[in-house]
Amino acid sequence: NIAHCIRHALGRRAADWLLHLDHDELFLPPPQGVQEHFLHLQRGGCRLYLYQNFEAVPEEHTLTPFLDVSLFKVPQGSVPRTPLGAAG
Repeated sequence: NIAHCIRHALGRRAADWLLHLDHDELFLPPPQGVQEHFLHLQRGGCRLYLYQNFEAVPEEHTLTPFLDVSLFKVPQGSVPRTPLGAAG
């Protein structure tokens, strides 16, 4: 549970950053690497950073989504709205 992890990390000062991912989500760090990325955020005073979510969409039950799945949800805001969609 994410709330438990946050309490635990804050109580022990065990982590500078907490990255919450489900089993069907990917985190692709920037080319400079994950350590440099989080250092950059920290130096800038950032305490919370939200990433676009690339979530696997299984077509059948699977325990290995990134081996068995080729469909992914498109992150909200990544695809331009059509005029009809923008109108509501």
